[in-house]
Amino acid sequence: MTPKSRLALAGILLLALGLRLGGLESKSLWLDEAWTWAYTQKPFVECVTSEYSNPPGSFAIFWAGVRLLDDGERGLRFPSALSGVLATWLLFRLGRRLFDEPTALLASLLLAASAFHLRFTQEARTYGFLACAALASTEAVVLLLERATPGRAAYYVVSAALGLYFHYVFGFVILAHNAIVAWTWWVRGRRELGPGRWVAVQAATALLFLPWFVCMLRNLGGVNTNFVDMPWGRVGATFYLFMTGIPRPASYEGRILSESMLDNAHLIAAFLLVALPVALRGAIAAARSERAGPVLGMTFGVPVVLALGLAMAGSVRFTNDRYLGFLCPFWLLLMAAGMRSAPGRTWKIAAHLLVAALCVEALVAYYRIPEIANENWRDATRHVESRRGPGDLVCIHMQYMHIAYRYYARDAKDLLRLPETGRQEEFHAELAAAVRGRSRVWLVLGHHRGPDERVWQAVLGEWFVPAGASRRFPSPNGDPEVWEFVRR
Repeated sequence: MTPKSRLALAGILLLALGLRLGGLESKSLWLDEAWTWAYTQKPFVECVTSEYSNPPGSFAIFWAGVRLLDDGERGLRFPSALSGVLATWLLFRLGRRLFDEPTALLASLLLAASAFHLRFTQEARTYGFLACAALASTEAVVLLLERATPGRAAYYVVSAALGLYFHYVFGFVILAHNAIVAWTWWVRGRRELGPGRWVAVQAATALLFLPWFVCMLRNLGGVNTNFVDMPWGRVGATFYLFMTGIPRPASYEGRILSESMLDNAHLIAAFLLVALPVALRGAIAAARSERAGPVLGMTFGVPVVLALGLAMAGSVRFTNDRYLGFLCPFWLLLMAAGMRSAPGRTWKIAAHLLVAALCVEALVAYYRIPEIANENWRDATRHVESRRGPGDLVCIHMQYMHIAYRYYARDAKDLLRLPETGRQEEFHAELAAAVRGRSRVWLVLGHHRGPDERVWQAVLGEWFVPAGASRRFPSPNGDPEVWEFVRR
């Protein structure tokens, strides 16, 4: 690297760090983050074995983070913020090997300023670490295909195993790596990495993941498979969000063509007329490269095809932007290659300015729109706690909502967790005993509520009447809702 490149990379990394630390506590924790917090309050072994729907890698990191810092919003999310800086550096390393140094610097700048990536590296979940593992392991594949050494093999094994410990979707990435190696063997005719060595590398990766795999098989009943009914549009919406960055109502759930499409028409037009053509230009530049073509082609193609196939089978929702978000750095690498390969000076300047404008617009929206938080449990909890009197009972629907409420009201008393509505009759006596002698009751409903969940309002209506209309706290993932009831 030249001194100027080192200085530029240092500035980009500082930008990535500043954006991710800035406003780290400005948005409310949402339900998944509340679960992360709940796990970090347990002893280490119990923390990493509390949930089998997700591997334990990120929970171990957050568990250590809250003990080194604190379990406030900033301390809980700090490890994710660091993962965003690490991903920026790893993207530079990969981009330099696949293209050249200027392209790598431009790609890392786009990632540092990406509102989409910023969103997932400012929450206490696994997705920032997942992107790091995808970038590191893909770089390791490129290195192994150049020259297979024990150090490079160890780099791959560790990064790939960590990816599996961060999320099961990383299996898509490993399949993509196998496709890259197969392409190099049988299409390119290159065998710098022999089949025996590659099989040994894959076996070592599987061996490192084996302990958790055995635990998962023993607890299949605890693995959440309720991921169905995912439209094909989510894949397209995911790539759309890579550039527009934030969960605006028209795009967050994958429904680009919705009633609020006109509210985001300028973003859709910018994506179709600017970002997509630039990325396609980058894909053409990559296809002309013996190294970049198969790496980026397989890295995109294999996960997307598998995600669509699983969605058609109705089994898992890996077409969601959250699960395919690890592709964002690779998308931005294509964007950088397209911007650099634009024909003529005028087109190149125009591409740079238009993409920069799109990125800045997304960043401004991310910081300025207060409802960007997935669920606004902070304000919902404060609304109740600032108004409830001594002896008031707070009824909270479902356990995960109870955890989110408890995070912001840790010393609160008289909290009652309501079960699923199917258990209404058997819970009736317990609820009647809980409200006996109370003059006021608060009902807190989360965003996961169907029409039948109004049953709790009807049940409370036996003894109380609403004190007024409910208070909603808007957010893209659904609105927490608070009802106040007073004794009849």
